Amino acid sequence: MVKGLVIADDVTGANATGVLIKKNGYNVYTLLCEKEEVQLEDLECDCAIYSTDSRSISEKEAYQRVYDTVTHFKHNDIRFYAKRIDSTLRGNLAVEVEATLDSLGDEYIALVVPAFPSAGRTVEKGSLFVNGIALEHTEVAKDPKNPINTSRVDNFFIGTKYKVGSIYREDYIEQDGSKLKDKLEILIKDNTRIILCDASTNEHIELIAQTASQLSSKFVAVDPGVFSATLFDEICKVNRVIIGIGSVNPVTKEQVEHFIQTQEGCHVWIKTHELWKGETFFQAEVNRVVDIILTEGKKHKICSVLGDGLISRIDLKNYSNEEMEIGFKNINQGIAQIVSRILKKDTTFKSVYTSGGDITVEVAQSLGIIGIELIDQVAPLTAYGIARGGNFDGIRIITKGGMVGDKFTLVNAIKYLM
Repeated sequence: MVKGLVIADDVTGANATGVLIKKNGYNVYTLLCEKEEVQLEDLECDCAIYSTDSRSISEKEAYQRVYDTVTHFKHNDIRFYAKRIDSTLRGNLAVEVEATLDSLGDEYIALVVPAFPSAGRTVEKGSLFVNGIALEHTEVAKDPKNPINTSRVDNFFIGTKYKVGSIYREDYIEQDGSKLKDKLEILIKDNTRIILCDASTNEHIELIAQTASQLSSKFVAVDPGVFSATLFDEICKVNRVIIGIGSVNPVTKEQVEHFIQTQEGCHVWIKTHELWKGETFFQAEVNRVVDIILTEGKKHKICSVLGDGLISRIDLKNYSNEEMEIGFKNINQGIAQIVSRILKKDTTFKSVYTSGGDITVEVAQSLGIIGIELIDQVAPLTAYGIARGGNFDGIRIITKGGMVGDKFTLVNAIKYLM
């Protein structure tokens, strides 16, 4: 299944970007046929790249080629789009970006990162430098087909119908991306459709990609290849999922049974009675489950921690109402501690699934999450969103009511996260 589409203006650039994406472990095809001869649904690759051969033609013709190409290939299953540009900004940069946005629609924003640090291309205070020399003073600027008289990236977008904004290095001086995220959100809220970004190192590019991937907005990567490869990996890489379920009702039981029967993963049953027996037993059981997930679960994309009340309920007749209330709270807190410790120790987990309101609240509190940015309804009473606040800002999460859904709900939710 093709996850990404890159439109380049020449075959050399198409291949150069494809190699960078390939280095991250993906299958990449550069298409050399006429676009009408292929449908992306028929390809067995992660990313398809197509050249419109439009660098040295008129702006009008370049616009039409790119618009027609994106329109032909765009598909609901594609999660990543990129417009590959020359590393020295030659060609019909503005109109090709405009054509891409026109085809994809109003929900897409062009994120322009022209830097290619390993090739000496850096963007500082809005200007492109080649090996430390401003672009207009380089030999490249003298290209008779594509002469260049400015190093200012925003000058290449003069006349575009879309609002253009810039993010400079000082806008994301810190390493966690929070200031950059705030700046992006301000520009997006202000209806900015083309955002230009400074970057002079691969670390800068990685930070931009990581931050962009955590936002609910949809971006088109516009760059010579490094940013595209990095953002593609952030958006399309396989997400490991940790599942926390403590509900004991028949609906959840049917969902869990179907899930375990049909999905490969590391599934660990929590001995819930141990969580009732005091702090020493509580911590011992939490440690046991965490250790199993962090060792045996390493080879699995899906790991689940499941209360064993689904298969062997605690006999409640010998407990008072107060003891039962404390006991159930201990179960919720135990599952929350397990999930949060796993996420803290293994950062390859990018998604969380919880079932039951009490479990969800405890997990959120354990992770320091302030709230969930709601994005989609996966199924009735099953919400998908992105965690906000705390050290796990940006992690993907699905929450489901304990008594809702059919036996396929859990399977479908995890497939959504993957």
